[in-house]
Formats: sequence, structure tokens, C-alpha cells
Amino acid sequence: MDAAVPGSWPPGEYDRDALEYFRGRLAEGGPSQVGWYGWYVLTTDAEGQCDSLIAAAGYFGPPSQGSVEIGFSVIPEARGRGYATEIAQALVANAFDQPGVQVVNARTADSNVPSARVLLRCGFTAWVREQNRGPWNIK
Repeated sequence: MDAAVPGSWPPGEYDRDALEYFRGRLAEGGPSQVGWYGWYVLTTDAEGQCDSLIAAAGYFGPPSQGSVEIGFSVIPEARGRGYATEIAQALVANAFDQPGVQVVNARTADSNVPSARVLLRCGFTAWVREQNRGPWNIK
């Protein structure tokens, strides 16, 4: 990608285990799985060239029963600049452009207030299932 890799990379839970998981799912599923797992987000410089990795995002797999789940994480030094909102909006829009997708889910810890705010800005609503917090979703 010819981009700088910050010392704070990887962001959040997008570590080696996640990469291995995504790679395994792609290998098992073949070409139809491309685009349904990990994506990287880079900034560009004034000339439009790749500059630096700032986030990882994607889906936890292709649609299942009309539903997909998104995830995203931004490196600490790039937080608070709207990247997470832009990423979540792009993932949602892309998902709803795919045949059969009716619901987009996301999960975040109750303590992760910034991520909850991103989901609210993107139109997600939280719902609770019995005593356990359920996923956020948008329909």
C-alpha cells in the first residue's frame, strides 16, 4: 500500500488474530467472500498519494438471513476527526446496496461511548434482549 504504519497499529481488536480469522474465511469461501471481511483505511497526502494507515473496518462475513454485522476501529491519534462516522456510513451504504441485506448490526461495549455516538449518528438504534445487551442495528 506504500503507506506509513503508525506505532499504534493495529487499532483495537484488528490484530493478528483478527487478520488470521478474516484470511481463513476468505480462503474457505473463495471469491464470493471478497469484500465481506477486513478493509483498511488510509489518509492521502496533498497529491492524493497514500499517506498513513488510520483504521481497520469491515464486516464479520457475508449476509446471513438478510443481516450483516460491521466493525471498525481507528488508531488513537486519528480519533475525534470523523473518520469512524465516515467509515460506518460507508459500510452501511455498501451493505444496503447488496441484494438481500435488510439489517446491519454493530456491537460496542457499554463503556465505549465514542463508538456508541458514531452508531447513533449513523442511524443505528440500540436494543436489549432480556438481561443482555443486544446488538445495535439499522434497518
